[in-house]
Amino acid sequence: MVRIAVRDPDWTADGALCVGRWSVWDPRPDEDYDYLTAAAIAQCQRCPMLQACRDWLEALPARDRPFGVTAGQLRRERPARGSRRAG
Repeated sequence: MVRIAVRDPDWTADGALCVGRWSVWDPRPDEDYDYLTAAAIAQCQRCPMLQACRDWLEALPARDRPFGVTAGQLRRERPARGSRRAG
C-alpha cells in the first residue's frame, strides 16, 4: 500500500485568517455562538488558505477532524464509534 503524506501548511506564514483569532473560531459558552460561527465561516470563504485547509481537513481520518469551523465547514458531532465511513 502506498501512502501519500500531506504536509501541514504553515498557517502563519501562508496568511491563514484564523491565526490569532481563536476567539471567533472557538467561542466561549457565554458568547453568541451562532454569530461567531457565521463570522468564522465568512472569514474562511475569504481566506487565501481555504483550499490548503480543505485539503488538510480531508486528509485527516474523520475521528481526528477538529470540531467547530474548519475550512469553511462546521462540525458539531463526533462520528459514531466503530463507524467505517471513509474520511
